[in-house]
Order: sequence, then C-alpha cells, then structure tokens
Amino acid sequence: MGAQGAALDAALTYSNLVFGGAILIWLFNLLLATVRGTGNLILPVFVVCGGAILLVPPFALLIFALAGLKAWALPVRAVAIIATTHWAALFCRLPVGT
Repeated sequence: MGAQGAALDAALTYSNLVFGGAILIWLFNLLLATVRGTGNLILPVFVVCGGAILLVPPFALLIFALAGLKAWALPVRAVAIIATTHWAALFCRLPVGT
C-alpha cells in the first residue's frame, strides 16, 4: 500500500499486537456462543456492552493523544482490545463453569 517510515512501523506494531491476540478474540466469541447456546442470552449482551463502555473512554484519550500518551497511543490501543477481550472472556466463563 506504500507505507514507509514511522507510519509503516506503527502499522506493523499495531497489527502484530492485535493479530497476535486474535486467538483470544476467537475464543471469546466461541465462549459467547456457548453461553448463548445454554439459553442465557442476557449475560453475553451485558459482557459485550460492558466491555465497550469500559473501552471507549481510554480509547478517546489514546485516539486524540490526550494526557501525554501520544508516543504509546497505538500500541496501547491494541493491548486494550486484547485486555478487554480477555477480561470479558473471564467474566463470561463464570456461569459456564458452574
């Protein structure tokens, strides 16, 4: 696509982090499907919406590079996606194990 220099480095850093954690996202979606299959349709909705609510404020800080976070903005965004998915998967797993 023609990216060079800092733009290419930033894109590679972000993609390596997000795609490296993609297995967590896939497992999370499988877990949501399992919970839905047990008849519990409310928990997956609350987990996904709760994760989005928790993720939006930090993303706003990072996207607009507020509070001096500019240098770490892109890698932290990628880590936030994976961390939120991991947290949500752990929370969603609770009723499956009982």
